[in-house]
Amino acid sequence: MMKRILYLLGIAMFLYTGLHAQEPVFKRSGDRKLSNFNALKKPGDVSIVQTSVFFQNMTKRKIYVTERNALGAILGSSAGSKSGGNAASAELVAYLVFSDGEPTDAEYQKITNDFYDYLNKKLTQGGIKAVPWDKFTSSKYYDQVKDEKDDAGTVEEFKKKGNAWKVYTANQGPRIIRYNPINHNYNAMAVRGTVRMANYGKSVKAGTVLALNLVVDFADILLEGDVNWKESTVKYMVSPHLRITSRHNGGNQIFVFPVKSKAFDEVYNAEDIRASQEMPALVAQDPSRVQKSIFLSGISIGMKHDIDPFVVEVSKSEYFEHVKNALEVYADELVKAMVSVKK
Repeated sequence: MMKRILYLLGIAMFLYTGLHAQEPVFKRSGDRKLSNFNALKKPGDVSIVQTSVFFQNMTKRKIYVTERNALGAILGSSAGSKSGGNAASAELVAYLVFSDGEPTDAEYQKITNDFYDYLNKKLTQGGIKAVPWDKFTSSKYYDQVKDEKDDAGTVEEFKKKGNAWKVYTANQGPRIIRYNPINHNYNAMAVRGTVRMANYGKSVKAGTVLALNLVVDFADILLEGDVNWKESTVKYMVSPHLRITSRHNGGNQIFVFPVKSKAFDEVYNAEDIRASQEMPALVAQDPSRVQKSIFLSGISIGMKHDIDPFVVEVSKSEYFEHVKNALEVYADELVKAMVSVKK
């Protein structure tokens, strides 16, 4: 079977970015409407006890496409695979590289702290009073959870996946609600945990407690494939548009705990939230500058399309400027959604 690979640039990149410019929609677990979330209708004071940011430095997409049956031209992906038809797979990986040296822990920590401060400020401006961080750190609850962090098994799992994330928590606080971007799971609160959290909320007169886990990705990847009896075609491109990923693109999660009911739930954005502009980065296919790891290996299914990995190279100042912008856009959208529900 013949195979073709097309690398799209220029106007295609512009169109791809434009397609993703829609306004993000925040939902609660189970893809339910935020407007039906009673906990946010009368949130009272809000205490953000955790703001964790996962800075992604490697991103990838994988596809597996099959030759469709006779209805494929009409129903598209809804149609079934053609019996005995051809199939193809492809994987595209992009690495984040800095032109002026690796950022320090202090630089990652500062941008995370600044986001926490900005979000609290926007909540207060929106009429939802935010409990100051020092009230949390001076509480009995903080003494109980201050040493909470990722367990050894999760850390080892991150390493096996190529250390694709650098995780920082605002004000170097505890990671009470731990999110795993590999399997999109988080540690649900035990009964004892919810009781302690409720007691804390009452002590600081907070009606709602929030814990955030956000994934920051440095690039969009478009990877599409088509298969027929003659050939398979793969189209792809990489756009250096920094974004806070949606549940469907790596996931993020806001743990919401209404103090009165003790019935925790989660809120997430169903669409990626992007920085206002693309980063002025160098985007190139350069296998010599990257080193393959276990994270990249996988089983080839059907005709395999080998695509050289990409490098997205940017200066530290440009990167953190766009991280700051994307996080602030996220805060603006989240607060706007919360205020629209509040009665």
